[in-house]
Amino acid sequence: MTKRRGASARARVLAVVATLVLMATVSSAWVAPAAAADDASLRTTITGVSPSVLDENSTVTLSGEVTNTGETPWTDVQAYLVIPRQPQTDVEGLRGSISSNPGYAGPRVVAIGQFDEIGDLPAGDTRTFRVRVPGDELPIAAIDGVYPVGVQILATDDQGERSADSVSRAVTLLPRMTADHAQAPATVVWPFVMPVARDAQGALVDVSTLIESISAAGQLRNLLDAARAQTPGSRGVAVDPALVMAVDDLAEGRDPRVDDGDRQSAALFRDDLIALAAGPSSRTLDFDRTDVLALSRDGVRGQRLLEVSDDATSSAIRRFGLSTNRLSWPTSGTADADLLSTLAGGDDRQVLLDSDNLADWETDLGPALNVQTPNGSQDLLVDEDLTANLPGVETAVTLRQRVLASAALASLARDGDSSSRSAALAVVDPGWDPGPRNATDPVPAVDFIKPTALDDLRTGVYTGEIEPVADAEPIPPRLTGAIDRALDESKILAAAANDGRSVDAARARSVASLLGVRWRGMADTGVEIAQALASGFRDDIAAITVMGPGSVTLSSSQGAFPLTISNGSRESVSVGVELRTSNPALDLPDQDPVEIAAGERLTLTVDVDLAQQNATIVTAQLLTPDGEPFGEASEFNVRSSSVGVVLWATMGAAGLFVLFALTRRFRTHSSPDGAADE
Repeated sequence: MTKRRGASARARVLAVVATLVLMATVSSAWVAPAAAADDASLRTTITGVSPSVLDENSTVTLSGEVTNTGETPWTDVQAYLVIPRQPQTDVEGLRGSISSNPGYAGPRVVAIGQFDEIGDLPAGDTRTFRVRVPGDELPIAAIDGVYPVGVQILATDDQGERSADSVSRAVTLLPRMTADHAQAPATVVWPFVMPVARDAQGALVDVSTLIESISAAGQLRNLLDAARAQTPGSRGVAVDPALVMAVDDLAEGRDPRVDDGDRQSAALFRDDLIALAAGPSSRTLDFDRTDVLALSRDGVRGQRLLEVSDDATSSAIRRFGLSTNRLSWPTSGTADADLLSTLAGGDDRQVLLDSDNLADWETDLGPALNVQTPNGSQDLLVDEDLTANLPGVETAVTLRQRVLASAALASLARDGDSSSRSAALAVVDPGWDPGPRNATDPVPAVDFIKPTALDDLRTGVYTGEIEPVADAEPIPPRLTGAIDRALDESKILAAAANDGRSVDAARARSVASLLGVRWRGMADTGVEIAQALASGFRDDIAAITVMGPGSVTLSSSQGAFPLTISNGSRESVSVGVELRTSNPALDLPDQDPVEIAAGERLTLTVDVDLAQQNATIVTAQLLTPDGEPFGEASEFNVRSSSVGVVLWATMGAAGLFVLFALTRRFRTHSSPDGAADE
């Protein structure tokens, strides 16, 4: 251990000497670091930026954490602040700067006392850092705009090698707004999506993951608390109804795998989420974030499946009182004109797109737009995520800085154009964990921001091109085909069910649960589940049967026979029976629909009058209340043991004739012999 400490001390001395030599080669206290790939074993997170907006005398302080996720240690770890000299004053400039080199925020500040000696970082450990640079020593121009600012980590690896290039970085945005500027609207949208799938029986595939996420300190619980803590006047909410349904199943004890504590956590989360989702500026996402791109490319079948997704969404809206304002959310950068045309002209629906999808979009148009398609107008929301390509982990602080930077650029745009609709719209990553007890307001009270609810954003008009900028492989036709076949199998059961609306909603949810974007990478599994769903629907239908008596013999031309209807399905149903006969002269009336509970059977008595007919074959066929036949028909014979009057008369006449003939013959053979000889 003594030798290790000595080596570490010598390395620190060498690091300081190297820094002094480096400083001696430049005339200022900063250097331009070389661009290099970060080491994957180090993760740098910014947890504090002070001040959040620069003024003329600001001392900039960045704080955060460095985590060693690898299996080998790092030694003599140092953190340096980086910031460019010139700010960006418009979105296009900032985007260009970030896209050209996402990890390069600017020159590295290397003055003694302005970087942090973190020390050694063993495998699996986390160390904090804090770098502080006085305002009068910041190497920046005194110009309002947005500065990328960040931290670079230098360290020595386990082989004793140390590079002048950083081994880990994190970058955020820091606006400088010292003059009087126009106010720009700012809105943060919080989406909540279903994190797990369901199987063919409707059970949650990974229920423990969901329970952990919605319980205290879980990711979804933290996200919900952060959204609830934000002022409603600067907020928007988008909720996946599939998530609400899943949590309700847990809260109401429909899943036997959860205990009382889990049910209580689920009930609390459900109630808080519904309250948020039913409030102002809320949107209801397509059920399980339906892959609308796939359905827009699948012709008539895609349109039919989109209607099923809409049915599943609508049933959840009615059941839980969610917002009737809908939001479709294609995956990043994949939307095209056909998709918008497919969705247009229907419900009160917006489509959330990346700004990259709109080739001719400018910030002055604003984030709320309307576009005309061949099928009607379509409302859009445009997400301009300025930090999407920056290195580092999202935190409550970096979200706040993202909103501030976007609002600052929107404010500068409004300064030069009074008609500008430029605004800051930030959509939170639904998988982000803000941590428990997060008190950072993502829309702080500063002079150049006008906190604005999602519903209050002004809508502009977009007339340019809409084109995808990212490759996408939506769920394939083999999956949508299997889903469509399952849907066909379910129609009869839904038509026969007593609570048809409930069954319709349940089958719509089962089908829509296979249409989400999650199945893009699991198409084979999705096909297997769809086939199992179809098989289950077929089994339910086959379990509803009608049986005749095999054969019936009536004691006269009139009588009755029994029909037994059995319901072995999982649903209470109403079914009728169509009766057909092999003799066209005989017509039996159909039996009106009767209600039969799940697992029950009912016997009907059918009156019949064969009249002059001796026998007939009767076919009994089940019918839905709408008159659609289903299931296997039952055939049986019906005959009469009596004969008609005419037949009896004929038989009587024949008997008399036979008697007369026999009598005459008897008399002839009985004459006296003598009389015969004469």
